[in-house]
Formats: sequence, structure tokens, C-alpha cells
Amino acid sequence: PLQAFVTINARVLFAYEKTKNAFFIEIPRVFVLIIGMALIPVFFPHKYWVMAFCVTSCIAFATVSFIQAIYLKKSFPTINYTHIFKNCIKMYIIMLFSSIFGYFISNTLLYSPLAITETSGRFFTAILQIIVVGFVMLIIYITGLLLSNIPEVKQGVNVIKTKVFRR
Repeated sequence: PLQAFVTINARVLFAYEKTKNAFFIEIPRVFVLIIGMALIPVFFPHKYWVMAFCVTSCIAFATVSFIQAIYLKKSFPTINYTHIFKNCIKMYIIMLFSSIFGYFISNTLLYSPLAITETSGRFFTAILQIIVVGFVMLIIYITGLLLSNIPEVKQGVNVIKTKVFRR
């Protein structure tokens, strides 16, 4: 959600030909990513590097989202960035809950593909687990979005309903 927030805000800046400002707003994200990449090997064992990079990337997007919201609020006072940012945070929390639940399922309830000695068996077991965990995470995320009372989500659901169930 925060990546979408950053992308949409950057397009607003480009539409108003404020490309220089869009560039300078992205600089803190680069610094957060560089510092994170330098510190990950120091603080985390190698098996957690991907997870730590994902967390670093989320922190970087949150930083840029906050900076963009402040800048664009001053530049375009009619846009309600507080509402947009709150909804992005809601979606982020729902995504985080879905990810934690998926991590729990994959590490506690499912069979480890490493216990299988045959390579093709490990491959197909891993693919099946990715599909199952991904589907469960998607269902949790969509359910969370529907329960979150975000007006844009309701509008999207209504558009889908009219397109799919049109007679």
C-alpha cells in the first residue's frame, strides 16, 4: 500500500512538472535502503536477510510516503492526504496480519519440503505450499479490506459487482 501511495504521489508531481521535487523526495528512501543493506549482515543471520530487506524496504516506503504527504499537502491543500494516508496504513496493517498468518501456516502447519529427499518431490511440495499459503493470505487480505470500511475499497467492490453480475 505504501508503494502505491508513493507511486501515485510521484505521478501527481510529474503531472505538474515538479520532477526536481520528486527526485529530492526519493533521496531519503535511498539512504534508508543503503543503511539497511549495510546493517542487515551485521544484525541478522543469513537466513533472515530477505525478511530484513523486506522490512527495510517497508521502512523506506513509509519514510517517503510521510515526506510526500507533507510536501503535497502544502502544494495541493485541497487534497485530503490524511484520509489517504490513514487508509494506506489500514491496508498495510491488514497486509502485515495476512503475512504473519501466512508465515505461521508455512512454518507450523505445513510439511517441510526439505524432509523429502527427491528433488522433484521437494519442488512440487514447495510449489503446492506457496499456492496454499498465498491463497490463504489473499483470502485474509481481501476479507480484512472488506471489513476495514475504506470507502475506495467499497467503490471497487461495487464496480466489480456491476461488471460481473450485470444482466
